[in-house]
Amino acid sequence: MYPVIRYSIGINKITSTPNQSMDKLKPQHREWLEAEAVSWHIRLTSGDVTAIDKAEFEGWLSRSPAHGQAYQKILTLWGQLDIPLLAHRKLYGEITRDEIADALSKSSNTAFSLWDDSMDAGGRATSGTVAEKVGMKGFQPANWIKGLAVAASIAITTVLGFYPDYLRNPWADYRTHIGEHTTINLTDGSIVHLNTDSAINVTLTDQERHVALLRGEAEFEVAHDSQRPFAVTSGQVSTQAIGTKFLVRYDANQGVVTLLDGKVRTSSIPIDRQTRNKALLKPGDQVTFQDSRISPITHPDVTNADAWKKGQLLMNFVTLEQALAEINRYRRGTVKLLDNKLAQREINAAIDIGNIDAWLDTLEGTLPLRVHHVGPLVLVTAK
Repeated sequence: MYPVIRYSIGINKITSTPNQSMDKLKPQHREWLEAEAVSWHIRLTSGDVTAIDKAEFEGWLSRSPAHGQAYQKILTLWGQLDIPLLAHRKLYGEITRDEIADALSKSSNTAFSLWDDSMDAGGRATSGTVAEKVGMKGFQPANWIKGLAVAASIAITTVLGFYPDYLRNPWADYRTHIGEHTTINLTDGSIVHLNTDSAINVTLTDQERHVALLRGEAEFEVAHDSQRPFAVTSGQVSTQAIGTKFLVRYDANQGVVTLLDGKVRTSSIPIDRQTRNKALLKPGDQVTFQDSRISPITHPDVTNADAWKKGQLLMNFVTLEQALAEINRYRRGTVKLLDNKLAQREINAAIDIGNIDAWLDTLEGTLPLRVHHVGPLVLVTAK
């Protein structure tokens, strides 16, 4: 199923003027409307469209001329994605205008007439052209480039932005998507609990037991085998155990090792005979690392460190900013905090991972804030 992403904030201002066209809208409203148009196009071409979907789409389309123009524009761009991709590169300085013109002149695609034939000598949309029909009449070519680039960004973000985990480490031995966790029973008797948006590769031989944590977080319950130490590598850091229970979290070249039971040694992997950093952990110990640098051992409360295995997030005496950052690991649409004064507000939280939005909504009754659901996103503002 492909949900239609509805950007509700500000859209009422658009729909309240039924005769309004795209060129009369504020830039932010145009972007919201184009985002909805992209979402509708994905839904309608998914192969799983119902009569209700079609009726809702017709209703959306008839709200104003701007809605029809937005959808026509997305249809054109979707069918000719080369144009907006070139425009996107131009907008961010990756390609010059001359290079765009050269690329367009070499293509036989009829959609490139939008670039040449739809513009008069003054660089404005001519009457009756596709450019006029999609609400571009009177726009300068530079604005057309920018509009194409924005629409391309919306299309790419809509398709890929909410599913980035599907593209990361696709060939890993084991992986989870956002919001998932799974348990893996290895052939040596060890157990791996893989948390949200995580990936590992496993190598078990007669000489070694090795797991590469490519991203995310995992808890390891290691079966005792004194002849084959169990090692977990995360970037430039390796954690070795014989029989123990520990967690490793690793993202963007930095991570955390937390020991729950037994004993482990965490060390950097030597590069070019550089000095190896290492730490010997006891139960309750924790170290953080960045690249090959390992921090001194700390002793935080690790009682709830693996509560995610039971579908819960339990956090005590953390800031609202920290809590929302943790939630974003488990929720596909981002939760954004838009008030700095609220960021350092200390809270305790017990959250059902499968029902995060319900917890977010309860915040309005306990903290001076408002929770706004904007399509898949959630915006948190002060009251």
